[in-house]
Amino acid sequence: MAAYVARRLCLLVLTLVGVATVVFLLMRLLPGDPVAVILGDYATPEAAAALRQRLGLDRPLWAQYAAYLGDVARGDFGRSLMTNRPVFTDVAHAFPYTFQLAIASIAVSVAIGVPAGIVSARRRNSKLDHAMMLVALLGVAGPDFWYGIMALLVFSARLGWFPVLGANLATDSLTALRYLALPSIVLGFSMAGLVARMTRSAMLDVLTSDYIRTAQAKGLGEAVVVLRHGLRNALIPIVTVVANNTGRLLGGTVVIEYVFVRPGLGQLLVTSIVQRDYPMVQGITLLFALLVVLVNLLLDLSYTVLDPRVRYQ
Repeated sequence: MAAYVARRLCLLVLTLVGVATVVFLLMRLLPGDPVAVILGDYATPEAAAALRQRLGLDRPLWAQYAAYLGDVARGDFGRSLMTNRPVFTDVAHAFPYTFQLAIASIAVSVAIGVPAGIVSARRRNSKLDHAMMLVALLGVAGPDFWYGIMALLVFSARLGWFPVLGANLATDSLTALRYLALPSIVLGFSMAGLVARMTRSAMLDVLTSDYIRTAQAKGLGEAVVVLRHGLRNALIPIVTVVANNTGRLLGGTVVIEYVFVRPGLGQLLVTSIVQRDYPMVQGITLLFALLVVLVNLLLDLSYTVLDPRVRYQ
């Protein structure tokens, strides 16, 4: 196990270097000049040249890249070109909002998807099964931003059940939960479709196994057979699909936070891209990549808990 974890951590470092390289190059290939964005109407040639020199943007690309990797290796992600604050400070301020949204969305997806998948597997090929899988397909196929806009129009603007925009930065936690509920439901709904379909598939395989028939022959109740014996042995593919969608979830937070004007990493990332804030975009993208890699590592390690027969070499 220790050797396996060591290999994965080495791959983690290589992955982060690759992500840093790609993002560094892509940001500089985008049209637009951060110096022009910063100076605005005051962008005279002299002022632009002085600012470009102060920010280090006048150096060759390879020199900027080497300096960037060296700073990251020391844990320094630079300063925002727009605010002149350390990237880490702004990211640390925005991260809790994104973390809350991600955890709440996962909880919503599991709470909806797992029961729906179990019911569909138990009622295979029934009208209820077809209806649930159709809803799951709509969740997977539909764009998050469209669901977010429709939810705002119906449940916030028309019905008034939820606040319209923002994240409630200054009041009590119960009100903050109301601000979190609608975006997490919208984002969780799209993931719930994947969870439901995987749960249904895994449960269909498990429920036809010999040990399930043995448990039924012993007179165990349906709930015990399905939940204790069936679901427990179907957890690996379910947990896998939840963890493997971490990247999709983070991408969804970018869209949902922008639609609902939540001050999280997604909103900060979109704003930074528009402003050509190179250090901020690079820092947020590296954090997203780190989260995805760590979640997949924890997923692999969790297999030994879910199934003691799994061994790593």
